[in-house]
Amino acid sequence: MDPKIEFYKDDADPRSIWINKEYLVQLNLTGDCPLNCEFCYMDPYKKRFLSLTNIKNLFNNLRKYSKKKGIEYRVNLTGGDIFNHPKWREIAIFISQEKSITAVDPLINKFWTQDHLDLLKILGDKINFVQFNSDVVTEKDIEEVKKIGKKVVLKIALYEGNTKRNVEKLKCLADKFENVIISIDLIIPQKNCPGKKEDYLLFYPEKLKLEIDKLKSIFGKRLWLLSTTIKRNYLNELYYCPVPFGGVYIMPDGKVVPCSRYSHLDTGFNTKNFDLIAYVKKYNKLCSNFCLFENKFFNNFWKDEENPLNLFGEKR
Repeated sequence: MDPKIEFYKDDADPRSIWINKEYLVQLNLTGDCPLNCEFCYMDPYKKRFLSLTNIKNLFNNLRKYSKKKGIEYRVNLTGGDIFNHPKWREIAIFISQEKSITAVDPLINKFWTQDHLDLLKILGDKINFVQFNSDVVTEKDIEEVKKIGKKVVLKIALYEGNTKRNVEKLKCLADKFENVIISIDLIIPQKNCPGKKEDYLLFYPEKLKLEIDKLKSIFGKRLWLLSTTIKRNYLNELYYCPVPFGGVYIMPDGKVVPCSRYSHLDTGFNTKNFDLIAYVKKYNKLCSNFCLFENKFFNNFWKDEENPLNLFGEKR
């Protein structure tokens, strides 16, 4: 191992170049989806589908670091809706058989069908948790996941006009099922669907804190505060954004991006040429206790105008 590269354990020193030993690989299979969320970053990929060949090429490149360095891969299997991919079953079978993948988190954006059950059976013990879209989740979904001894994650999007949606429904589900966790997704500005500045709660810290206070009072310890921005501002925690040391994001065209919400950025990597160590070395300064949206090193790698913050005429 290059002496400048360290595996992440307990050290959170941003001056080091280090890699999370459980490395996240987010496979964005398609933008095709039965829902129409106004802040969806996958909208440009409505008619695009990540090919199984691209996925196999990626893991041909990733596998060597699993064998030589003991890195394990946790796959976030998402879309759009994964079941809208014409070859979702073949992809799931590949993931279930790939030894370097030790955990899978599928995201489901569709009402319950037999496909849901088939997916759970194919992925088997590799399932870490199952995330359902809060708009479509049913008790049947949660019951089936409970049968295999796994937890269900239900997300609330912190975005103006969206936070209150489904809170009552999710409260009922959390009270009824002990395997339910409620997660917060702090929506950040993005070029694909910029919206209006006033829609983004991260620009209004007091309003954001008020919303989180309300959610904590409703869900208590069932609430996950996973956003780096929330952890820093609300919990005063030192917490580093998992880009690039802890995660890589693959778009339906095979492009590798530092964050799914930043799919317009060109890292120079795709599923064919991806090299984990080269990627981490190239973008190591993106490791920070800030979301990539706020990262002060952003234009070390991309033009300032590529940052969605500038959609609102602001400079960092």
